[in-house]
Amino acid sequence: VALASGPTSICSNAAFALSTSGYAVGSTISYQWQFLNTSNVWTNIAGETRPTYINNTGITATTQYRMLTICSSNTSQSISNTVTVALGAGLAPGVYTIDNNAQSTSTNFINFKTATAALSCGVTGAVTFNVNPASGPYTEQVVVGKIPGASAVNRIRFNGNGAVVQSETAQGDPGVFTFRGAKYVKVDSFTIRSLSDNQWVYGVRFVDTCRYDSLTRCFIDIRSIQSVNFSNTCGIMLSSNWNNVQNEPGSCAYTYVGQNHILGTNGEGGPYYRIVSGTNYAQNVNSDTAITIDGNEIENFNWGGIYSFSNNGVKIINNDIHRTNKSGAMNFYGIYCWDGWNNINNNSSGNIEIVGNRIHDPANATVNNAVGTFYGIYTNSNYYNNNTNVDNGHTLIANNVIYNVQGTTNSGVVYGILFGNN
Repeated sequence: VALASGPTSICSNAAFALSTSGYAVGSTISYQWQFLNTSNVWTNIAGETRPTYINNTGITATTQYRMLTICSSNTSQSISNTVTVALGAGLAPGVYTIDNNAQSTSTNFINFKTATAALSCGVTGAVTFNVNPASGPYTEQVVVGKIPGASAVNRIRFNGNGAVVQSETAQGDPGVFTFRGAKYVKVDSFTIRSLSDNQWVYGVRFVDTCRYDSLTRCFIDIRSIQSVNFSNTCGIMLSSNWNNVQNEPGSCAYTYVGQNHILGTNGEGGPYYRIVSGTNYAQNVNSDTAITIDGNEIENFNWGGIYSFSNNGVKIINNDIHRTNKSGAMNFYGIYCWDGWNNINNNSSGNIEIVGNRIHDPANATVNNAVGTFYGIYTNSNYYNNNTNVDNGHTLIANNVIYNVQGTTNSGVVYGILFGNN
């Protein structure tokens, strides 16, 4: 007789999965999931004829489930135990697992969709998800949204342990892994891989008023991008150019991006940028605030390494930015900061620290790979500042190393550090 298992409580309309073990197998064996309807009659669930049942729409009331195992050769059937799924007030504090090779239980989730669905109705304490390093790959777009109850005490952590999350992306939802209004969430040690070669590929996105989040020790693999013309592509995007459900201006704040490796293709093309923070499109949005980009290796971008728009209190420190193994690249912008845009509306913008970065090797020097103009560090910190209060922030550039540039530019124009409109 099959043994069914799954979560004992979920939030309303949240996706969940039920699994079975110990079920019979064979050419004459089939399966059928059922639920107990409001008339107390067991009813077949259309199309659910596999040992694992995934409910993508969720429930609005406590519901009971079971699975039939049917043998066509003798018309016999066996019935699993009954699993009762109730509506919960929030995910209990503790350690959970994500493992698509194991059964769905009250403490194990078989994919990220069900894990994040469990978070959507809130937490009652600190929650950690440990991904089994032998599991995966997980071919799905992951979205971590607003989590009721998350706080400086009730933090949420995803330990990837090297597991692979991969997905195709498109214009309406371009992120492989997205923080959408998430707060106090840490994502650590994943391989996050794009499977698309189009105009809309972001490895990781932070959007819609994210606060106190961090992304650490991840390998962001966006080698799928081969075109030289896809300007809306990047490894990590922290964007205030996003409206939340109340249509209020959104921004990211107190976000840490550190010790990640972002890799593009060695050949022509690739992601236009590596890390982008802020927006240069909307003058009425709030500035991204207190963003720290620390200790990342940023490799083989097509145009810009780190691109910062209209941010307040951004720290770009200890990063390794290069295209050592890349051929056929465009101009090289190591670190490019356009700040001061929001000063049109008298919002503060600036206070930039660019410290301890290594910027080098704009192209593979062993072949004929000369690039255009080289900009090591380029700041434009009062760009489009049309008001009289132009001293809204300060820029500190210190202890950066720029090297291995000679002989890699076809224009002969090299700017180590360039200040414009400051």
